[in-house]
Amino acid sequence: MSSLSINYLFLANAALLVLLAVFLVGRRKSDITWIFFTTNIALALWNICIFLVEKRLWMEQLAAITRLQMLAAMVFANGLYYFSSSYPVSSSIKSNLINLSVFSGFTLGILFTDFFENAALINGEVVYLDEPGYPYYSAYLSLLGFSTLNKLVKAWKLHPEYRSRIRYFFIGISIYISCAIAFNLLLPSFGNNDFLIVGRLSATFAPVFFFYAITKHEFLDITVIINKGAAWVTTLGILLVAALYLNNITRTLPLLNVIALCAGVIVAALYAHPLQRFLLTTAKRKFIRGWYSTEEVINRLASRTTLEKNREAIFKEVVRVLDEVFELEDVLTIVAVRDDNEVFSYYKIAGKFQKIKSSDALIETMRDMTLCMKLEEAPAQVVTRLEELQFGKHRYGMILPFHSPEFLEGVVFLGGRSNQVPYTESDMRFFNNLISFLSPVLYRLTPMEKLEQLYNDSRQKLHEAEIQLIRAQKIESIIHATRQCHHEIRTPLNIIRLGIGRIKTLADLEVYKLIAREEIDHALEIVDETLTITEVDKSAGNRFGAININDVIHRCLRLIDRSRYDVVLDLGELPQIAAVFSDIQVVITNLIHNAMEAMPEGGVLAFTTRVNNSDVVITVEDQGEGIPESLRSKVWEPYFSGRGSQVGNSTAGRGWGLTIVNRIISAHQGTIRFTSEEKIGTRFIITLPCRKDENQKPSRLSQVYP
Repeated sequence: MSSLSINYLFLANAALLVLLAVFLVGRRKSDITWIFFTTNIALALWNICIFLVEKRLWMEQLAAITRLQMLAAMVFANGLYYFSSSYPVSSSIKSNLINLSVFSGFTLGILFTDFFENAALINGEVVYLDEPGYPYYSAYLSLLGFSTLNKLVKAWKLHPEYRSRIRYFFIGISIYISCAIAFNLLLPSFGNNDFLIVGRLSATFAPVFFFYAITKHEFLDITVIINKGAAWVTTLGILLVAALYLNNITRTLPLLNVIALCAGVIVAALYAHPLQRFLLTTAKRKFIRGWYSTEEVINRLASRTTLEKNREAIFKEVVRVLDEVFELEDVLTIVAVRDDNEVFSYYKIAGKFQKIKSSDALIETMRDMTLCMKLEEAPAQVVTRLEELQFGKHRYGMILPFHSPEFLEGVVFLGGRSNQVPYTESDMRFFNNLISFLSPVLYRLTPMEKLEQLYNDSRQKLHEAEIQLIRAQKIESIIHATRQCHHEIRTPLNIIRLGIGRIKTLADLEVYKLIAREEIDHALEIVDETLTITEVDKSAGNRFGAININDVIHRCLRLIDRSRYDVVLDLGELPQIAAVFSDIQVVITNLIHNAMEAMPEGGVLAFTTRVNNSDVVITVEDQGEGIPESLRSKVWEPYFSGRGSQVGNSTAGRGWGLTIVNRIISAHQGTIRFTSEEKIGTRFIITLPCRKDENQKPSRLSQVYP
């Protein structure tokens, strides 16, 4: 049952061949298309003859079917020979006349004699009887096959410009010959006839590849309407044929039939859409001229230009790829030329020695362009200058300027397509993507010394900006500490003033003298601590020293308004660390400010310190709004401020607070991280290494944070 069902493939094969033949001749009637038409019709008849024999139809005409099959095979072989002889230039008439005479002799012998082959139906099996002339017939077909390959080899050598399409002819014929030898000659000689159908159907590869080469390269006006609807119809047709075939081969086994159909439904559900997409994109890429995939083209350019170090070679590769995609009539490329020190010298036309000055009107105009432009929309002076450069008038054309971050690296002027189809909006988007892609490729060629200089300049500017910001931040901390100091001193002064007003006797004087001394001492203590916090004028050489984190925290607590915020301290006994006191103050001050801004209505601020192995761990925790999850990855970035989400910083919205904190902790060979939950609070955890010996110091922070 299975073998009989497979035989219907010969009918489908014949229908495909006829369809290709009619389509091609319908598009253009020429010698080459008529040869293709005749070849396909002959191969279709050959497939029909095989179908009739295998299905045991019209067996009373078996002799006629056998002769028609032999004649069709001979016409098919001649079709391949004449096709190869006529492409791209017809061969000598003499050799064609000789072959025509031989072909006529074999045709008469096949039609009117039994000299070559006979067939008979014996016990329900078709038996072929080779007659004396059959070896001559086989030798003739073999000679045509080798002559076809020889013609293609000659065409390949003589016509390099046609090699892209001759390659497809080679592929088609090679697959056909290889399969025929393997499945129709070698395997049967060992008694294996299971794959005869593969060898027979492989003949179709030759006309299919011929059809593809002709339609892709010869018909500039070909348009195959391939849309989603057509792709879905083809997909459903393939699935339907597969389902019918499964049902046919399993219908004698009901259980297997049900399993096969269920499996078919699952496969259809999983692969119907991918198959439709494959048919749609593949058909468009192969048969619709001008269709291309932006990603594929960019990837192709990336593989060819990434390692290239010559600018002109890069532009040459770009033009080559664009010509492959759009089949351009004309191209003009202008490239920047640099001297041995990679300093710009002048512009030139690629492939020529013609120089163009940077002050040229054409270059001046291109220098201001960052996107592609249609040639018809270009300024008049550009069109005039292009005509002077012998880039003729084009009905359709494009201008592609390519810049690096330094300057204009080159310009590519594209003429129209060979098929005279204008560039579309999709093409212009592709060109703009190409311009963006090529910019870093060209910038990559900038000498390392220049890149290093640019990097150092940028780093120096950033360094200076950081210094100014930290100075401003320290000044802000000083102002805040001074205000807090004034607020704290006001209390003892008020007590002293009230005490003076209540002195009536000498006994009262002695009592309030003691109170006044205590309050004065309290005020002096506040002043001393404030002076310590705001001390920023020490020399750089004395800035590093052994400090205790708990001392820094106690001094920074003066910045907290105790009337609004409750402070919880859990400070353990700590060893000293080697650090810059004022820089650690900046860190703690920033975290305190962040916590207070996260709790605008007041709340609890908790400080914890402990020792973990050879590190000191500081934790600062608030009960504020928390940091939203979407912003947590950005808190260390410059110019990021969470004040809008009630997670601010002490840089008044400039977004440098936590960036500077992270920088200071990193410079002290420490780490800082945080955890946060919305509506619950945020916890910052700082880890700093303990001081190992008296001479050990961190990196020279004075050079970064004055």
